[in-house]
Amino acid sequence: MNKHPNSINLACGRVVHVDAFSVEPTYGGMLAGVPDKELNDEIIAAALLSEEWGERKTHLVEPVVITGKCGAPLLPEWTCKAWLVCHDPVENGDGSELVVVWFAYAVFDHPLNAVVANAAIDLPWDELAEDFEL
Repeated sequence: MNKHPNSINLACGRVVHVDAFSVEPTYGGMLAGVPDKELNDEIIAAALLSEEWGERKTHLVEPVVITGKCGAPLLPEWTCKAWLVCHDPVENGDGSELVVVWFAYAVFDHPLNAVVANAAIDLPWDELAEDFEL
C-alpha cells in the first residue's frame, strides 16, 4: 500500500501520485462573444503547450463538448492539469511521469484525489508515460 497522501491507483495497476495540479476557467480569457470550434481548438492547444512544470510528456483526455443554449459548442467549465509521477519506471529510469490535461465540471465539489482519479483512472500508463532520471 502506497502511503503518499496524493496516491491514485490506476486501473492498469500502477500507483501514481499528484506532484502538481492546476485548474483555471476554460473560457476565463473570453471577454465577449460565443465559443466556436476554432476557439475550443485553440484553448485545447494552449493547454497542451503549457510548460508550467517544465517540458514534460503531456496527454489530453478527450473532452466532451456539449451544445449550449445558444447552439455553441461548449467545453466543460474548468481546464485541469495534473503532473502525475510513478516511482516505478516504464522501462529504465528512476520513475515515470506524465502531465494529464482534461476539462471538467464541479472541480471544487470533490477532494483533489477524486477529481484527478476520475480523469486518470483508465490511462494506459505504460503507453503514455515517460521515464525520468533523478
